[in-house]
Amino acid sequence: MTCRNAMRLVFGFSTALVLASPLPLAAQDSPGPMFSTPASRSTTGAPILIDPNADGNGQIIDSVGGKTQTRPAGTSDKAQKPAQAQPSMTGAAAEQFKQWALQCVELGKEPARCQISGSTLSGDGKQVILVMSLAFRPDGKTVAMQMAVPLGVALKDGVKINVAGGYEAAMALSRCTPQGCLVEGAVEPALVEAMKAKAAATVTVATPEGKAIPITLSLSGFSDAYTALLGRHADAKKASSN
Repeated sequence: MTCRNAMRLVFGFSTALVLASPLPLAAQDSPGPMFSTPASRSTTGAPILIDPNADGNGQIIDSVGGKTQTRPAGTSDKAQKPAQAQPSMTGAAAEQFKQWALQCVELGKEPARCQISGSTLSGDGKQVILVMSLAFRPDGKTVAMQMAVPLGVALKDGVKINVAGGYEAAMALSRCTPQGCLVEGAVEPALVEAMKAKAAATVTVATPEGKAIPITLSLSGFSDAYTALLGRHADAKKASSN
């Protein structure tokens, strides 16, 4: 896959970006997938936060490879707006900051939109089991997060995140797609500061049987990636005001 094609997949409502990452991703010690759902359904991909036409959860999201689509729960074919032509997109290769990457795309004449992503692979390196992505919301004022965990987790238990004692919180799962179940929402400044200062975070999910499954997310390079995201956002604001 070329860098250009990878960018089209990512920013064209796809979730397969992390599979094209130029550097090895952090891996769990487990020998393989932690959940029993088929790999074709349980493999998570990089969540997309920068859809220029939506500021919520109503957009259609392509599955891995862009072959199928899934709608958030509670929507129907009749409720969906007629499909609109996608704006022309051009993008550059992702900037790598150790285990985190910055990806940007230019949508026609609009300023570039960017996100940063970090991921974790299963021990055998065949499955992405966790993805966290951060990006500015379309209003340009707040940073939003999407975190994808594998299908097969206990939804009512949500997700617990612990950033090496620097930040700890329980987060609800908002919805599931064929690529995984998602935590979505605004990012607390305390979480960002902890991620900048610590080496790793532990994201814990639970199986339906109640077994806690900790997943380690490397934060190596996060601080530099976040600084780069802020810089790109400032550049975009300046460009839009000219």
